[in-house]
Amino acid sequence: MSHFTEMLQKLHSKAKQEDPKEPQEETLLNCWEFKKCGKEKTCIAATDKKYNGYFGGKNGGRFCPFISGTECYDGSKRSTFEKLELCVKCDFYNNIVFRVFPNRGKK
Repeated sequence: MSHFTEMLQKLHSKAKQEDPKEPQEETLLNCWEFKKCGKEKTCIAATDKKYNGYFGGKNGGRFCPFISGTECYDGSKRSTFEKLELCVKCDFYNNIVFRVFPNRGKK
């Protein structure tokens, strides 16, 4: 198993276990709401119910960096690995990562 695949499995597991009780307002936003892209009816992150509730989002709305085939950026559907370079620069992605791993970058 590759390191990348192992990391995705750990995130997937953590996302399912997270308890979104009393979230702050910013945590209620899904990717399409945060980015204001208008793709809430067509993007797999917005329509695929199998990721519903992950990190407290609607469908895959807070798990988009880890879903293949999302319509991010230019609308091209990329695999999770192909879009990784774009996701790590994304303000929404970084919001999720810092929420899930609050000690990231701290020594």
